[in-house]
Amino acid sequence: MKASETLLLIEDDASLRTLLQEELALDGYRMLVAANSAEGAAMALVEAPDLVISDLRLPDGDGLDVLRKLQAEGRVVPFVIITAFGTVDQAVDALQAGADDFLTKPLSTEHLRLKVRRLLAHAALSHELARYRSASGAPANLGLVGESAAMDRLRREIRQVARSEASVLINGESGTGKELVAGDPSGK
Repeated sequence: MKASETLLLIEDDASLRTLLQEELALDGYRMLVAANSAEGAAMALVEAPDLVISDLRLPDGDGLDVLRKLQAEGRVVPFVIITAFGTVDQAVDALQAGADDFLTKPLSTEHLRLKVRRLLAHAALSHELARYRSASGAPANLGLVGESAAMDRLRREIRQVARSEASVLINGESGTGKELVAGDPSGK
C-alpha cells in the first residue's frame, strides 16, 4: 500500500463516519470525509480520491448520485456502497450503475478494510496493465472500430466490467469482435 492513496468516505451518520475514518486511517490512507452527496461529489471531483465509500441513503440524495457524477466526468474510481437498508434489487442496481461492491450495515470494519485493500490492488493492476498496453502499442479504443456515443458507452462498460472479478458472458454474431471485448485480440 502506498501512503499516498486517498479514500473518500461519504456518510451522514457522524459516529459511523468517525469510526470508519479512524479504522481506515489505521492502514495509512489519507482520509477525506463528507456528510452528504453534494459535499462528497464536490470533494471527489476536486481531490480525485483513489476509492470512494458512500452510504446509499444520504440527506440530499444517494451515493449513486456521486457515482454518476464521477462517471459523467469520465472518472473511473473503485466505488463501494454501504447501507443499512439493503435489498437484493438495490445491490443489483448499484452494481449495474458501476459500483464495485455493495455492503450492508452493520459493517465489519475488518471486512471493509480487506475489501478496500483488494479494490485498490485491483485498480493498481488495471492501471499497470493499461500502461503496459499503451507502451506496447495496444489501441486505446480496445481495437473496436467506430466512433459514436454507443461505441464510447460500450468501451466505458468494457473497462468498467474489466475491473470486476465477476464472470461475464459475451455473446453476439460471428465476426462482431467478441474476442476483442474479452481481451484476446488474437481470437484464441
